[in-house]
This record gives sequence, C-alpha cells and structure tokens, in this order.
Amino acid sequence: MIIDYASLVPSSVTATSAAAGYAASQLALPQIGLPWRSTSTATQQVVIDLGATQTIASVWVQHLNAQQLTVERATVANSYTTVGTLTTRKQGDGRRKGRIALNASARYLRLTIAAGTPTDGAAYWELGAVYLFAGSQSFDSSPNAGLAVRYEHPQQEVTLANGQVRTASTGPSYAVLAPEVEHWPDEDLNWLVRQARTGTIGLDLELTSRPWALWPVRNYQKTISTSLRDVVTDTLSAELVEVV
Repeated sequence: MIIDYASLVPSSVTATSAAAGYAASQLALPQIGLPWRSTSTATQQVVIDLGATQTIASVWVQHLNAQQLTVERATVANSYTTVGTLTTRKQGDGRRKGRIALNASARYLRLTIAAGTPTDGAAYWELGAVYLFAGSQSFDSSPNAGLAVRYEHPQQEVTLANGQVRTASTGPSYAVLAPEVEHWPDEDLNWLVRQARTGTIGLDLELTSRPWALWPVRNYQKTISTSLRDVVTDTLSAELVEVV
C-alpha cells in the first residue's frame, strides 16, 4: 500500500488547446467539475509549471477520457526527460484515473495525450484534475480485514403521486472507502488519517487484481478507531472520501 502526501500547487497550467469555459488553468483546482477540455482529438500537451524546482514523488490524474498519457519532466523549460506512460483505470462509476511514480526534481511537467479516440467517444479530450505529491510512503500493511467501497451519487429526488421517483444529479459521483487495515503495532497507520485530514492524499492499494483501487482522498471524521485484535496486530478503521 502506498500513501502519497504533501500536495504541490501549480503556479500555472497551459495546454495545446482549450474549449471555451474549459481552460487548462482549472486543472490546478482539485475539482473534476471544472475540467480542461481540448477542441479536438488531435495530440494535446498539458504543461504544468510549479514556479520553482521541487521534489515530485508522484503524478495522479482524475477523470481522463484516455487510456494513457506520456509524462515528461524538466527543470528548464522545453528541456524534457521522459518519465514514462501513465495508464488509467476505470473505477465502479466509470471514471478513469491513474498514478505514476516520479521521485525526481522538476519545475515543469508535460502530459501528452496522443491523437486517437477518447474512451467515452467524445469529440475532445477531457481531464478533470491533476494531483502532484511531494512525499510518498509505503506500508507493508494491506486491508486484510476488509475494505468496503461505496459510490455516492449526489442528487435531488421528487416522489410523484403515482409512486415513481424522479432524480436530478447535483454533482459528480464519488467513492467512500471504509478500510479496516490490519497492521503491526509499531506501524503508525494513524499517520495516514492525520495526513488525510490535513489535505488530499493519494491512496494506492497496489492490487494487481484490482488496478483501479487507487483514489485521491480526504478524511473528515470526528472519531477514528483502532482495534487491538491480538498480541500481534492492530486494526485501524476509518472513512476516506474521494476528492472530486
């Protein structure tokens, strides 16, 4: 299990093209409801400027209608080194997201989407949010005691006289995670919760059978519990809400 933390905020974001109302600068906001959108399905490049060289542990993308994109880094403008290919995975509500490790210093990041057909059949590329993290921590623990994932669909409901219900969406769907993580007593898994209360973190369960099991999340609970199950392991129970 990997926890990425310490979000980095871009000073500017530009792109090859942008449709009206879908500026690339909106990618600096952690809200997929304010995405960047291109004007065609031709090759597009999104350039992120951090304003100064910083250590970047990982790059995450959320709500992308492409199967993959290429990530490059640079400390000087237009002098890029290839990091690799970031592959997106589709979660239960149909949204695609992905992560790639960087572990290098850079000021500029360039994300390239090659010309092709978007996964949703749209006439444009769309990216909801980009998350950059300065720190990354691996844990040997995994949610051996269970992980419940539910998808919330914000909506208004009206019940008609004939008993039928009409609904209207009021925002993007999001996942709510309820992990019970079994860990060694000397592992400070409450650190995960502290980071998630401070700001957005990236949680990657590293499950090869479920490559979609990664989320940018926050924690808003007033109460967190730890069960002392036996003399060998403890179990942390918490609720993490996907950032959309």
